[in-house]
Amino acid sequence: MPQTVVRLYRDATGATPIEQWLESLETSDSVIYAKCLNVILLLHNYGYELRRPQSDALADGIRELRVRKNKVHYRILYFACGENVVCLSHGITKEGKVPEKEIAIAKKRMLEVQSNLRKYTKNWTVQ
Repeated sequence: MPQTVVRLYRDATGATPIEQWLESLETSDSVIYAKCLNVILLLHNYGYELRRPQSDALADGIRELRVRKNKVHYRILYFACGENVVCLSHGITKEGKVPEKEIAIAKKRMLEVQSNLRKYTKNWTVQ
């Protein structure tokens, strides 16, 4: 199976919400930061074959990467944007179910990426 290309959602200003979220984790909790990078690497290596507990479907093509520390859940929302290509939308910290507003944000971003992949994404480099 070929490796999955991981791209990052980039808004019209050039900002990448997932990188901003990961940077905040890096300064606040290096263990969670490392776990998040590891689960992204698993997605890169296993793509659509990645399942629970690392990945799960949410709604309408939106999926989540899953990391946990104690009772706090860290989620990276993502979606497919081509054959063996995924786009990381953004990350959240939660204790219960993923809020519908977060799924709606990812859906909106998915539509933007579908309209113009090059404008609304950037490459992620395996670290």
